[in-house]
Amino acid sequence: MSLEELRKRIDAIDAEIVKLIGHRIGVAQEIGREKRAQGRRVNDQAREKRVLGHIRSLARSEKVNQEVIEGIYQQLIKVCRRLSRRSRRLQRGGRPSVFRAAGSHPTL
Repeated sequence: MSLEELRKRIDAIDAEIVKLIGHRIGVAQEIGREKRAQGRRVNDQAREKRVLGHIRSLARSEKVNQEVIEGIYQQLIKVCRRLSRRSRRLQRGGRPSVFRAAGSHPTL
């Protein structure tokens, strides 16, 4: 397979990954809204630990570096937390904020 063909495969995979991340973030935001409606805390460290453990297990079964995958998911969870805080601020009439973290996108 040529370099150009391989790059096209990577581009297609990236498009799928971005779509799935967007979907995951949307579901996480729904969970946050539901928790707030129930008067529960949005952050759940025990759940996050279980998610990361599950992700490590998936990585192990796919023979992917577990530490790398866990690091990616830690960032994803961090973004979801920030979005939840932003959503809560906006619901209370606050101003939207732009994330200051390196590499973060203002619309996330």
